[in-house]
Amino acid sequence: MKRFYLLLMAAAALVSCSKDDPAPDGNQGGDGNDTPVVTFGTCDPVDPDGGTVTVTFSISDPVEDGLSQASAKSSETWAHDFTVAEGTLTFVVDKYPATESEQQDRTATVTFMYPEAEDATFTVTQIAPDPLSPVEPSDDTFTDTRDGKVYKITKIGSQTWMAENLAWLPQVNKPEAAGQRDDLQYYFVLNYDGEDVSAAKATEEYQMYGVLYNWYAAMGQDNAEGISESLEVSTVQGPCPDGWHLPAKAEWQVLLDYVASELEPVQGDGWYNEIDMKWEYTDGLKNVWSALAGLEGWSESSMISENPDLEAGPRDTYGFNAVPSGMCWQTGAFGQNKTDVAFWMPHYQSYGGAAITFSNNDYMPECSKSGLSQYRGYSVRCIQD
Repeated sequence: MKRFYLLLMAAAALVSCSKDDPAPDGNQGGDGNDTPVVTFGTCDPVDPDGGTVTVTFSISDPVEDGLSQASAKSSETWAHDFTVAEGTLTFVVDKYPATESEQQDRTATVTFMYPEAEDATFTVTQIAPDPLSPVEPSDDTFTDTRDGKVYKITKIGSQTWMAENLAWLPQVNKPEAAGQRDDLQYYFVLNYDGEDVSAAKATEEYQMYGVLYNWYAAMGQDNAEGISESLEVSTVQGPCPDGWHLPAKAEWQVLLDYVASELEPVQGDGWYNEIDMKWEYTDGLKNVWSALAGLEGWSESSMISENPDLEAGPRDTYGFNAVPSGMCWQTGAFGQNKTDVAFWMPHYQSYGGAAITFSNNDYMPECSKSGLSQYRGYSVRCIQD
């Protein structure tokens, strides 16, 4: 009788692990004879602001440790950072940048890979934002009639400057074009790897930083040669709208000198005196960078000990709003270090195009002496004729 009871218990154990009674845990295997099938639940449309999205799924006949090997990818970069958990797939959708024109809802195909199963896909849709209300022109704005773009402008001393980077984009090139080094005009949008002008203008980087021009595009001419640095006013319009031009080195110097003349002197250029165990500073310096730098986008300076007013000085006093808007290297890659921004000038120096650089490590913006590679993409600021 005892032997018959043991046989009944063994039979019951075999039935509990049969194919008709699959394991409830997605990480536990079935009998391995059937192919797993992944089924996703509904993916609701995502708001324009984006955020974290969670989609449920189920797996028939899961394999052992299948979830630890599962992964997902998106056909578009604005859906990313996928995390697989028991029965859920979580990912991040970026904010859909708004423009003044009507936009379409955008979609991405998400592909889910699970061991031994065919790839499963579903579509995520992000709702397009409402068009921005057009900025009403005023004494502090200028409208570029070529594309309707409205720019903030600011009067500093005797000069009138655009208070944001130029965003004129007649075409857009992939960053790899910078590596061709063929003395032709190229236009880039930070982190955009494509050739669709509308798509480039829809990016957050375009909205914030405008366009990155190689030196020839900043000059508005293929095979440009540049103008003399002795000229007090630039004769190069470049990509700037009518009535504006690409500022010469002398015009930048007028700006820097005027701002410096209005600022209180501060200490800087510090060095640490190890004998007396204290910092020594030069008096009478002017923190021009702080007065012209925008309030957002800059990282913390690494030279605060040497130039303490970089942290303490008032920011963007004149509404010039210089921000670190990135670059396109001549190797065909984008970069943005959050510590500086360079603007092209219409001169050619011994090693490339002339530029002025605003750095959060120095009080005074610096004009290049030998030039920067003319194939790089940098920002352009226009000055009124």
